[in-house]
Amino acid sequence: MGIIVLLGISATVAIGIHWFYPRFVLACLFSAVAATVLFQAAAYLHLGHLDPFFPIAVVVGGGISFIVALGVGALLRLIRSKRS
Repeated sequence: MGIIVLLGISATVAIGIHWFYPRFVLACLFSAVAATVLFQAAAYLHLGHLDPFFPIAVVVGGGISFIVALGVGALLRLIRSKRS
C-alpha cells in the first residue's frame, strides 16, 4: 500500500513542479526531494512515529521519486513539443 501512496505523491508533485519549472534536471531533483518529504510526513502521521528504518526509506523513496519525475518530465516535454 505504501508504494502506491509514494507513486501517487511522486507523480502529483512531479506534474506540478515540471509544469511550472522549466529546467528538467533541477525539476526532477526538486520533485524527488519534495515527494520524499511529503511521503515521510504522511507515514509519520499514519504511524504516529518515524519508521525505525527512516534513513533507508528516504534513500529508496527518493530514488523511486526521481525515476517517476524523469518519466513525468519526459512525458510533459513530449506533450509540450507536440503542441508547438
